[in-house]
Amino acid sequence: MNKEQLLARAQELQIEVPEGATNKQIDDLIKIAEHPALAKAVKQLDDDIKEHAGVVDALNAVISELNEELEAFKQEDKPAAHATYKSGKDKYAFAIKQFRFKGEKYDTAEAVKDKDLMEQIIASKFIHLKKL
Repeated sequence: MNKEQLLARAQELQIEVPEGATNKQIDDLIKIAEHPALAKAVKQLDDDIKEHAGVVDALNAVISELNEELEAFKQEDKPAAHATYKSGKDKYAFAIKQFRFKGEKYDTAEAVKDKDLMEQIIASKFIHLKKL
């Protein structure tokens, strides 16, 4: 084969031929690309890529879904929608509507009316009472 034919075959096989390559070097590149074992390995790699592309797409969909859930959770975690209490310069808000404290069940709307109870709750660093 002449150089033009070798370059055409290399282009068909999508082989990158270095500039200034000799006919022998181009022919060697073509032989390597056409070798049955290598062709089989390339086909297997292509199949693996196609197979994993679906997995990657599925994982990206799950990640996107989890990010949406995380954003929704962050919005839900904002305590301002529940009862608030002011202690000096600090303002607190409950992240829940009802809770148990020292064995007793309380409604947050009623609890904020009891100064002694609220001071105990603040002192205990109650996890459902957020400082604003």
